[in-house]
Amino acid sequence: MQVEVFTFCDFAQDNGGKLLIAGSFDTINSKEFPAHHPLMSLAIKLRFSIEEGGKHKVHVTFNSLKKSAQINPIDAEIGIDKFNFSTATVNLISILIGVKFEHEDTFFATLEVDGKEVSTTPLYIALIK
Repeated sequence: MQVEVFTFCDFAQDNGGKLLIAGSFDTINSKEFPAHHPLMSLAIKLRFSIEEGGKHKVHVTFNSLKKSAQINPIDAEIGIDKFNFSTATVNLISILIGVKFEHEDTFFATLEVDGKEVSTTPLYIALIK
């Protein structure tokens, strides 16, 4: 299994197997704290080989250095059973609404598939000076 995309973004959509991503980012800048981010998405694209067909459990956790916000974990079960070639992809999108950040911080979204950590992506929360 390969992680092809694991990013925070303004908008993501699965359109018939095509992953549409608008505004991929790793930093949120704010003039003051607490800062509110009304809407963002987490986009994931996973590629599985034909030998990896079947059900898989996906788990995403969010941790920060200063514990400035609480973002609930994401859990999903996916079934990989349709292969046109030697690999198949699955797109996962989670919409995060109304996240409040208390102060500058660094978040890490950690992706696990079947209990194994496969990727981490940062999200920096910064004060504009």
